[in-house]
Amino acid sequence: MKKEQKKKRKAKLEEKKTIDGVKVEKKEGIKEEPIKKENIVEKNNWILGTILTILIFLILSVFIVYFIIESKKSFEYNGVEFKIIQEGELTFYNVQVPIYSEKTEEKLRDYNFYLRTDPRELKEMEFDDSFTLMKMMVINYSANLDCSGYGLIALTNLIELHELIGIKVFIDKNETCDSEGRYTYLYIKKSDENRIEKIGKNCYTLYVNDCDIFPTTERVMIETFAKIKQDDIRVFSSDELQSI
Repeated sequence: MKKEQKKKRKAKLEEKKTIDGVKVEKKEGIKEEPIKKENIVEKNNWILGTILTILIFLILSVFIVYFIIESKKSFEYNGVEFKIIQEGELTFYNVQVPIYSEKTEEKLRDYNFYLRTDPRELKEMEFDDSFTLMKMMVINYSANLDCSGYGLIALTNLIELHELIGIKVFIDKNETCDSEGRYTYLYIKKSDENRIEKIGKNCYTLYVNDCDIFPTTERVMIETFAKIKQDDIRVFSSDELQSI
């Protein structure tokens, strides 16, 4: 009896074995094969590599989408950076002119201008390539340019920009083009189209289509922005405040 019990125990022990720390059960009709550690490691590495690849792809996709969205919010035209700002149904094109300290020459703040016309749409409006920023500018106009307040906004922006860089600006309805070109002369006149015509040395007629005054006045401003950038014109202020 004791011998038979020992044989049964031995038979049960042989049915279960441990190979390399992995328990293998012996079944009838199935060949006993150990599970290799190398196979498990390779499988885990493959899963980890797949997960990392997916994560990298997702991160790159987020960055690409962000870059595309941000690139649509700004653009460069004629060497000047314009930022697109949406305010309800209105679209503005923001240009910043840096202001520097007279004492330290460090940048204090930016002076912001908001154009109503996309500069890229004004490319076809011809303007004098020899446009020069003179120390004085005279603006004259022949008709009522109030235009529900738009005329005032256009003229204010035009004057502020040139006064900011040190040009003395006057509005004089009696002044005409100087034959010697000692100052910039802008004559604003209503017409059936928006265009700019050179009528003398540093003298221009800005034709305005009815009350659509922004394209012509802003075409001059865009040229001035480009001159500021090209000639590295700096605006200095004794005001040390960091915000405008």
